[in-house]
Amino acid sequence: MNIQSLRTLLSISETGSFSATAEMLNMTLPAVSMQMKALEASLGQKLFDRSARPPRMTPEARALLPDVRIILDARARIKAMGQDSDVLRGRFRIGFVPTTSVRLLPGFLKQARLNASEATFEASTGLSATLCSAVQSGTLDCAVVTDDDLPDGLHCTRITTEDMALALPDGFENKDLSALSGTLPFLQFLPAGGIGRHIGTWLRENKHQPKDRITFDMVEPIIECLSHGIGYTILPRPDLERWPDKPFQIRTLPGTPLTRDLVFVARDGMLADTTRNRILTMLQNR
Repeated sequence: MNIQSLRTLLSISETGSFSATAEMLNMTLPAVSMQMKALEASLGQKLFDRSARPPRMTPEARALLPDVRIILDARARIKAMGQDSDVLRGRFRIGFVPTTSVRLLPGFLKQARLNASEATFEASTGLSATLCSAVQSGTLDCAVVTDDDLPDGLHCTRITTEDMALALPDGFENKDLSALSGTLPFLQFLPAGGIGRHIGTWLRENKHQPKDRITFDMVEPIIECLSHGIGYTILPRPDLERWPDKPFQIRTLPGTPLTRDLVFVARDGMLADTTRNRILTMLQNR
């Protein structure tokens, strides 16, 4: 087994064919085929179904891909250590909680293109707990999560603090919050997520228990239901203010103020301090 064969395997998974990989890696088609046969012999596993045209990856091959990415990423980081430390190089995997991906990710990628042209980034989304576990296990290099019971062993830096606000359909803006629970369902964002737990705590502390709830795992359908007068909600104010033309009203929450922190997390020792700080700076300057 060698690094080049792993790189070739990963390329085949991304391009979907031996021929496209041969062209991308400036190899001949027979050379690609020979590399994969040698890798199969080394691993003792059949990696391709060659009865299909083009050959298809087997489940065993697909199961290898996460580890192949980890090996190649680690090699890139080790190689970069001996190069100019002022330049960010390598492939980095970064996660975002869903409510931040729309607002933070485009600006971050723009900053990366301008200031880290020799680095590549793979982005994914998930709940804070899922992302933190992925960072701890090394599946992700870093993530942007909500400040909710963050586990030990992570280097955590606050990016920003966001106010949470109440949103009501047009025509309900003068109703008292206590009167809403018997009139409209509460549009609840992911009770198990960081925001959801913050909201649940606020509801309990302020003794507001909606009679009916509808649960969502995305902000967009909540906004559409809100716009159609189907319910009311509590969300980060920046997420609500992204929709200025929608027919709903944004109000400051009565009672106890509610905020959430967005936190940048990386596993202690996983990223060099300079690398972590450069990624954090691009998130802050998006």
